[in-house]
Parts: sequence; structure tokens; C-alpha cells
Amino acid sequence: MAGAAPGRRDGPYGAARPSRPERRENTVVKPLTDDEIAEALHDLPGWRVVGDELTAAYTVDRDKVPPFYTAVAAAEDEADHHARVTVLYGTVAFAVNTHSLGGAITSKDTALARRITDLAAEYGAVPGG
Repeated sequence: MAGAAPGRRDGPYGAARPSRPERRENTVVKPLTDDEIAEALHDLPGWRVVGDELTAAYTVDRDKVPPFYTAVAAAEDEADHHARVTVLYGTVAFAVNTHSLGGAITSKDTALARRITDLAAEYGAVPGG
């Protein structure tokens, strides 16, 4: 690609765009057992299983909702794993499962839940929205 900056590639219309980050080494992800989920929930305050999803809702000052969600979105992109997010006033709710495994809860979900929990603390969001 002549003329493209390092780490960039030409888009369909000739404009340079960032190249997609390389995916991490593929690891085998499998559904967690009920015991493994229960163990993970001990370290995830406010998270619970509803149906086939790991869910939590946080209450946060309305002016902190946009930066909180922006930080979560960046963490999701970094993990290449995304939650269903619902925002209503000062409540931000999350639901995660692994679609590629038929909606099972996996270590990818508990890892994302941990990251969201850490970000919630940074933005003053409290569980139980």
C-alpha cells in the first residue's frame, strides 16, 4: 500500500483508516459450570445471573454516564467482547453472554464483568441501579 502510514491501510474509497488490532492468541473458551459462575460472582458485587446472561445495573451521576460508557466501550473493544448496554437516566445496565457458544456464560463474560466493575468504581457508579 504505497503512501499509507504505518499501521494504517487504504479504505474502500482510498482514505487511510486504522488497521484492525490483531486478535489475541485464540484460546478455547467453554461454558462455565454453575459452580464456576457462583465462584466468579463472589468477586463481582451487584452482578447476578438472569436467564442465560450475567447482568448488573449501576447508578451513576448523569454527568458521568457518557464518560463511564465511553470507558466501558473501550474495554469492550480491547477485549473484543461486548455487553448489551441499557442507559436510563442515571442507571447503566449491562448484560453479557457469549453468543458464539449459544449464549452461554464464559470466562470472557466474567472478565468483562470484572473490568466493568472496576470502571464503575472509578466513575463513582454504585451497583443496584
